[in-house]
Amino acid sequence: MRSLVDPRRPRRRRGAILLAALGLAAPSSARAEDSWVDPYPGMRLLHRVTAEQNLWLATIDLCAPGIHVRATGADERGQTVSSFGAGVSAQLAVNGDFFDGNHDTDGPSLHAGVAWSGVDHGYVAPLAFGDHQVALPHHDDTSGAPAWAHEVVSGHPSLLAAGVEVPSGDPLCTTRHPRTAAGLDAARRTLFLLVADGRAAGRAGLRCDETVALLREVGATDAVNLDGGGSSTMWTPWPGVLNRPSDGRERVVGNHLAVYAGGADEPGHCPNRWPSGWLDVASCEVIAGWAQDRDVADAPIAVHLYFGGPAGSGAPAMAVTADQHRDDLCTAIGSCGHGFSTAVPLGLRDGQPHEVFAYGIDHAGGHNPALARGGSTVLVCAPLPPPADPSQAVRRWVSDGAVLAAWGWQGLDVGLVDDAVVAGYADGAAWPAAPRLLRVEGSAELVVDDGGALRAVDEVTARRWRLDPASAASLSAAAAALAPRGPPWPAQAFVFRGAGPAVYVLDGVLPAPGPGPGPGAPGGGGGGDDDGDGTSAGCQVGASGGALALLVPLLTRRRRRPSPP
Repeated sequence: MRSLVDPRRPRRRRGAILLAALGLAAPSSARAEDSWVDPYPGMRLLHRVTAEQNLWLATIDLCAPGIHVRATGADERGQTVSSFGAGVSAQLAVNGDFFDGNHDTDGPSLHAGVAWSGVDHGYVAPLAFGDHQVALPHHDDTSGAPAWAHEVVSGHPSLLAAGVEVPSGDPLCTTRHPRTAAGLDAARRTLFLLVADGRAAGRAGLRCDETVALLREVGATDAVNLDGGGSSTMWTPWPGVLNRPSDGRERVVGNHLAVYAGGADEPGHCPNRWPSGWLDVASCEVIAGWAQDRDVADAPIAVHLYFGGPAGSGAPAMAVTADQHRDDLCTAIGSCGHGFSTAVPLGLRDGQPHEVFAYGIDHAGGHNPALARGGSTVLVCAPLPPPADPSQAVRRWVSDGAVLAAWGWQGLDVGLVDDAVVAGYADGAAWPAAPRLLRVEGSAELVVDDGGALRAVDEVTARRWRLDPASAASLSAAAAALAPRGPPWPAQAFVFRGAGPAVYVLDGVLPAPGPGPGPGAPGGGGGGDDDGDGTSAGCQVGASGGALALLVPLLTRRRRRPSPP
C-alpha cells in the first residue's frame, strides 16, 4: 500500500504541510500554478491558480484502505460544510444538492440507507454510494437512487455521461459561477470533487463546459453539477475551509458529502472487494488456514506467507495456493475449496523464532490484506535430520543459485544439517540444471529426465516437487522404450547444506511426507520472489528398503566430480 503521508503524524504537522503545499500561508499572486498535496493515503488535493481562476479538486481513490463516503442525515441538514465535516469527524467535505428555505433538497438525499428528502423529477442525477458500489445515472433517468444505495447526494444537470459531454442550455451552466461538481472514472474506483471560486477578481468561476474540461483532464467519465454560488465550499480539518466562499463566509446548506480517509479498514465503495481469510495455525506440524476473494468466490487464490516480519520488511517469504477442500468452509463462506496448508520450509527449522504473517492476494491486483490470525503464529522448530540414511541415499551437488531457482527453490527451502551428517553421504552426479517432466504418448505415465535416464513419478509426487503435470512435455513411446530407466523419483525433496556454502539434494529411497502436503502440492508452497509459506507437515526420519542397488550405479556411473568445498 502506497502511503504518501503517515496518518499517525500529529495533526498540526499535517495542517502545516497542507497550508504550504496549497499556498494558503499567504495570499497567492494571480499566476498559473498547480499545487498537489497528499494529506492521506488515497486522497490527493489540487489547488490550481490562474489569472482568472482559483479552484480545488479532490481526487479520492475509492479502493484505498480506509476510504469511505458519508452523506447528510435528516437531523444534520442546515449546517455549514465545516460544521458538518467536523461534526462527523471527516477528513474532507463539500456542499451537496440544491435546497429550499427548509433545507430540503431538490433531489434524493440518503444517509445510512434512509431517504429523507427530495424526489427524482426527471432533472436529477443522484450520486449513490453502497457496499462496494457507486453509481451516477444521467439526470434523464427517473428511476431514483438505486435500492442498494446507503449514501446519496444529488445534483443537476449531468455534465458527463460515459465520457460524453452532456450539452445544456441551463443558465446554471452557460454563465460562470462559483461551482461545485462531482465525478467518477469509468472503473468507478475514483471520485472527483471540484470547488471553484467565483464572483471576485481573479476568481471568475466556471461554466459547465469548463468544468467538464477540467474533470476530463483528471480522468472523469461521468459527472454532475452540484449546488454552487455562495454554497460552494470545500473543507478539511486542517486548515479548514480551503476556498473563498463568494458571500465572504460559509453558507448554511441543505446537505453535504464527506470523505473519511487515513484508516486501515476495507474501503466501503470500491467495486473490488478485499480477500478475506484466517491463518488458523502456525506450528512445527503445519501452517494452515483459508483465504477467499469474494469477487471470484469459487476460484482459488494465492496466499503469501512471510517469516520473521510483515510484507515490506524484507522478511523471507513464499507463496501457497488456497485451493484445498474444507467441509467447514462450505456453509461458512459458501464455497469449499479455499483451504491451504504447508510444511515449514527446511530453512526455518533452525531453533530460532520466526513469526508468520499471511496475506490474501487479490485476483485483480488490488489490496492484499493480512489474514486474521488465530492463536500463536511464532514458529520455533528444531532442524529435521535427512529422511534417509547414507545406506539409502546419496547427496547431489546443486552447482549454483540458478539451478536452485530453476527447480523453484530459494533459501527458505535449504535445511541446515550437521557437517558430520553431510559428510556421511556419498556423492552422486551433480543435480540437473533444470527439471524436465515428460509424459509418454499414449499413456498416463509421467517421467523425469535425469541426465538421459527416465525416472517414473506420480502426479502427487510431481506436484510435491513443484512440477506441473499439466505442463509435461510429450515423449514418444518409441523414445521412451529406448531410454535407460532409473529408479522412481524420490517421494519428497530434501535440500540441505552444512556449515559451508555447498547445497545438496538428497536422492534415494526417501519416504513420502506426513499428512500435510509438501511444498508445491495443492495448497502447498509454490515458490516466489517475495512471498513465502511453510510449516512442517510431519516429515519424519524414515527408512525404506531397497532400490539403492539400482540407484547408486545410476547416479555414480557418470564421471565423478570432487565434492565442492
